[in-house]
Amino acid sequence: MRRLGLQLAQPLRRAGLSVAEAARRAGPRLADVRDRARMWYADSARCIGRRLSQLHPWQRGFAAVALSLLVLIVWQFGLAYRPEATAAAEALPFRWGSRGTGVALIQRNLKDGGFYGGPVHGVYTRQTHAAVQLYQRQSGLPATGIADQRLLSVLGIPEFAQQPVPADPGPGTGIAGGDTPPGPVIEPETPPPARAPTRGITRENDVRLLGNLIRAEAESEPYIGKVAVAAVTLNRVQNPRFPNTLAGVVYQPGAFEGVSNGRASRPARAVDLQAARDAINGWDPTSGALYFWNPSKRVNPWIWSRRITLRIGRHVFGF
Repeated sequence: MRRLGLQLAQPLRRAGLSVAEAARRAGPRLADVRDRARMWYADSARCIGRRLSQLHPWQRGFAAVALSLLVLIVWQFGLAYRPEATAAAEALPFRWGSRGTGVALIQRNLKDGGFYGGPVHGVYTRQTHAAVQLYQRQSGLPATGIADQRLLSVLGIPEFAQQPVPADPGPGTGIAGGDTPPGPVIEPETPPPARAPTRGITRENDVRLLGNLIRAEAESEPYIGKVAVAAVTLNRVQNPRFPNTLAGVVYQPGAFEGVSNGRASRPARAVDLQAARDAINGWDPTSGALYFWNPSKRVNPWIWSRRITLRIGRHVFGF
């Protein structure tokens, strides 16, 4: 407040006026404005009174009832609306495209901590996504860019509705990997139940093999899209129509374009390895899907005979 007062006093000082002198000069003008406002309110009241007096008794009664209902509705809305309650009702987690009070609270907290330099407008933009990622790295959390319940707890924001983590609508890739423009994320309202941890795939070299495949097939997909690709691979290991080992599934001829073109030979990044571990530990966002592909790319026409069940990033998944 003291800083604000000094800022307001600076123009007066440049004009050679003190605050007291400025208030004295403005006094008559403020009084004139106040008198004009009082006259306007009085004239409006008289006009409304004349109009009401010209109405029939039943019309005046109807107007009184309507006015009472309007006042009651406004009063009830004022009691029911609380920013905290609105924020709590918003869906978790917050991600690209989310809007509302919860996003504004996240932006305000990140801005206070120096992680976010944009406006606090309640829209989860690319800048907000980057700020969340930076804060997650600094806090030792997975840098997904998704503001989930765990992040909100670290930020000190009140409890929000507990809902499963949907996909982060970030950049997508094709089935062969590589960058493609960002696309919409279409997925179920609630994720399918998680399957039990995959048996027989616990060795670190299997994690690296799966991580390499994730990078080749879903390098720029959102995190949940990486886990989904890994889950499809593991589902094939458990399915009798495919080889019963991870290496057999990965290197099955023609199964993955990322293997055919050599992209799977690149070492996995930390995020790819984490996605592989999450899938091995039982997270399957696809609910058992056996196939995935990028519908914007040229693929074998046979794949379109598969039943599509959901879409995450640029990939569709099905059976």
